[in-house]
Amino acid sequence: MPVTVIANSDADTPYQKTREELFLDIFKNPTPNIPVNSYILVLFNDGMEQKMKVVMPQGKQEMLLEGKLLIKILSQQLLNEDALQQLEHKIDAEGWLNINAFKGTGVSTLFNPSKFELTVTTLPSIRKKKVSHLSAPIFVPSIAHSIPPAPVSGFINFEHKVLVGRTKRANPSSYQPRTGISASGAINVMGVVVETSVSSQTSKVNSLQRGDIRLVYDQPHRALRYTLGDLKYPTIGYQRTLEVGGIGVAKDFSLQPYVPNHREKNLEFYLEQPSTVDVWVNESLVSSLELPAGRHDIRGFSPALGQNDTRLVIENASGQEKVMHYSYVFNSKVLSKGKSQFFYNAGFSRTFEDGIYHYDSNKPVLSASYRMGIADQTNLIIYAQTDYLQSLIGTSALHTLPTSTLQVDIAASQSVSGKQASVAKISWNNIPKKNDRFKKTSQLSMEYLGKNFGLTDTSSKTQRDVINLNATVALQIGSRLSVSMSGAFAPSRDVGSADSHRGSAGLSYKWGKAVWINSAIRRNRSSNSLMQTEILFGISSTFSNNLGDFYVAKEIESNSLVSTWNSRSGNTYKYGSARVGSDKREYRTGVGYHGSQGLAELSHFSTRTTNQDINGSLGSDDTVLRLQTALVLANSTIALARPVINGFAIIKGNKGLSGIEMKVSPIGGGGMNAKSNWISPAVLVGIPNYQLQKMNIEPVNPPLGVTPKKMNFSLFSAYKSGFLIEVGKERTIFAIGRLVDKQQAPLANTPIQIRHIKDADNLDEKVVHTVTSQSGRFQMSEIKPGYYEITTELGSVTVEVVESDQGISRLGNLVVQH
Repeated sequence: MPVTVIANSDADTPYQKTREELFLDIFKNPTPNIPVNSYILVLFNDGMEQKMKVVMPQGKQEMLLEGKLLIKILSQQLLNEDALQQLEHKIDAEGWLNINAFKGTGVSTLFNPSKFELTVTTLPSIRKKKVSHLSAPIFVPSIAHSIPPAPVSGFINFEHKVLVGRTKRANPSSYQPRTGISASGAINVMGVVVETSVSSQTSKVNSLQRGDIRLVYDQPHRALRYTLGDLKYPTIGYQRTLEVGGIGVAKDFSLQPYVPNHREKNLEFYLEQPSTVDVWVNESLVSSLELPAGRHDIRGFSPALGQNDTRLVIENASGQEKVMHYSYVFNSKVLSKGKSQFFYNAGFSRTFEDGIYHYDSNKPVLSASYRMGIADQTNLIIYAQTDYLQSLIGTSALHTLPTSTLQVDIAASQSVSGKQASVAKISWNNIPKKNDRFKKTSQLSMEYLGKNFGLTDTSSKTQRDVINLNATVALQIGSRLSVSMSGAFAPSRDVGSADSHRGSAGLSYKWGKAVWINSAIRRNRSSNSLMQTEILFGISSTFSNNLGDFYVAKEIESNSLVSTWNSRSGNTYKYGSARVGSDKREYRTGVGYHGSQGLAELSHFSTRTTNQDINGSLGSDDTVLRLQTALVLANSTIALARPVINGFAIIKGNKGLSGIEMKVSPIGGGGMNAKSNWISPAVLVGIPNYQLQKMNIEPVNPPLGVTPKKMNFSLFSAYKSGFLIEVGKERTIFAIGRLVDKQQAPLANTPIQIRHIKDADNLDEKVVHTVTSQSGRFQMSEIKPGYYEITTELGSVTVEVVESDQGISRLGNLVVQH
C-alpha cells in the first residue's frame, strides 16, 4: 500500500514514497518477508473437510501445512503406505509440511485465495485399499452390552418312565410293569462346571447307576478348555475311541464361535471411477455398495459348504458395466493360515461293569492331536495315541482344490509285544460345480493296511498286507432323475480267506410333486466266497395337509410297507407309524404335551410276528408314560423348566411386576418360548454356549406404571450357565393439576419446584423443576403415592397423590398460599 509522507522542504511540492522505500532509506536494508500465519479450509477428494493451520511466506509460491494432522487424514483410505512414508520424511523439525512436497507423489493441490480454500486430490492408483464388510463386524463379547451369567447356577433334568409290557406267548399273556428314573445335570460356580448323571430301574435290585462325571473349566478368550474326570474328545485319523478317566486340555474354537477361524474369502479389485458394485453370491444378491475410485477389498461373506460362485456387477457414473467372476470352495474343517487347534488327554483305562466304573492305574492312556493351518487351503495334522495294547503315531494333510478336497493319512502302530505296522490312505471328494448341468459328485479312496496294523497281540490268525479301494459317483439328470454308482474292493486280511467286493447302481425318479421312485441293482461277494445279486425297488411319498405331515413308502431294502404321521397344535403333538412286512408287523402311536415346565407323553408300541422267537414270543404290547422336567437354579432362585441342554435364564417379576405372568420370546433364533405360571417363573432354555442370545420379555396385563422401558435383553452364556433376570419397578402414578391464587386466577407460565415429602420433617433432596401452562396446569410423571410440596415465587401448596386403578391422579385446582 503506498504511503504519503509530507516532509519539511523549501519547496511546497509534497514528497511521496512507499513504505518499502522508506524502510530502505532508514535501515539501509530491503524490507523482510514476514510470513502470514492463519487458518485454511482443506478439502479432500472424498468430500472430507478439515480446518488447518497454515503459514504463507510473502513473495514465495509455497505454503506450510500442519504435517501430522495432514498425514493422519491422508492415512484414512486416501493414500497407501509408501506414499504416506514419503510425505512423513518431508515434515520439518517444527512439524510443517511444504505444499511443494506433493510434487511427484500423485497428489495434486489447488488453492483458491478468494475463499482461502485448498483442494487436495489423490490419484486412485495411490490410494489405500478400502475394505468393505458384507456382514456385521465381528462380535466381541467383552465390549458388548450383554448380561453375564449368574455366579452360581445349575440344573437337574429328570425323566420318569413307566412301562407296562405284555408279551404274547403260546401260554397265557403276562404283564411286566417297570419303572425307571434318570437325572442328569450340572452346576456352574464362577465358571467351574461339574456335570454328571444317574439312572435307576425299580424292577432291579441295586440298579442305581451313575454316568460320566467331569469337571470343566473354560477360558473362552484363549479358546482353551480344561477337563478332569471321565473324558470325551474327538478322534483324528486312525485314533481309536478309548474310555479314559483323567485330564484333558483342548484348544477348541467352539468356545469362540464369533471369531472366524476358517478361510475367509475376500475379493480385491480396482475402480478407475466411483461406481455402484452389486455383489452376487450363488445367484443371490447379498449387497449393493457405492464405492469411490481406488483399490477395494470386499470381505464378510457367509459361504455355503462346498463351492461358492461370486460375481461383481460394476457400473460407473457413465453407465458402463463390467462383470467380474470369482469361485472358491469352503470347507469348515480347514483352518485358515496361522490358526491351530489341539486336543491333549492323559489318564487311565476305564471300564463299566455291573453299573460301576473301574479305573486301572496299571493301564495308562495318552491321546493327542494338533492341527495347524499352513496355508488358507491346507491343514497339517499330527496325532499320537498309546494304551496298554498298542501305540500309534500319524500325520494327515487336508487340501482344498477349486472343486474338491484331497486328504492324505499316514500312520504307524506298534503292539505291546513289539509288532510294527503302517497304514496309508488317500481320499478325494469332488463337489459339483455351479455350472455343471449334471451336478456330479464323486468320491475315491485307496488305503494300504499293513498286516499287523491296528491288531492286538490277542489276534490268532495270520495276517497279510492289503489294499482297499472304494469309489462312488452320483449324477443328476434334469430336475427329476438322479443316478448313482459305487464299487469297492476289500481283500481279506486273514490269510486263506476270500477277498470281498461289491458293486451297485441306482436310479431315483421324482414323479409329480411328492412321489419318489427308487430302484437299484447290487452284486456282492462276501469273505466266505458267496455271490449275491439283488434287484430292489421302492416308492415313497411325502405330503402335508391340515391333519399333519404324512410319509408312505414301500422300502427299497425290504418288502415292508411303512407309513408315518405327525401333527402339532400349540403345545400338543401327536404321532403314529406302522410297518407291515411278510413276517412282522409293528405299530406305534403317541400323544404328548410340551409345556414351559416340562413334557408329558403317552405312547403305545405293538409288534406281531408269524414265527415264535427263541423265547416262544409271538409279539408284545408296550405302553409307556414318559415325564420330563428340569429343576434350575440361578443365584438363590429356583424354578421348573423344560429339560436343559446348554444354558438357561430365569425371568422373574419384581416389585410392581411380582406375581404377574411373564411371556419370554427369543430374538433371532435359539431358545424356545416360555411363560410363567403359579408354579414357577418363566425359564428360557436352549441358550447356546458362547453366543449372544437376545430375548424379549412381555408382562401379561400388568398394572400401569410398573413396567420398565427396557424389556429386551442380551445374554452371553458360558458353558452350561444360567441367568437370573428380574424385571419390574415400583408402581408410579401420573398426576395432573392446576395452580391458582386465592381469587382462583390461574398462575400462568409460572416456574415451579416439586419435592416429595418423605415424612413430617423430611423433604426429598431431589427437586423437579417445571413450568405451568397458560392456564396454570402442570403434570408430574412416574411419581410414587404420597405428599408433595409445590413451590412458586408467590408461595407453596402441599398436596396428596393417591393411588388409582387407572394410574392417573387428578389433583384439581390447587390454591397457592402466600
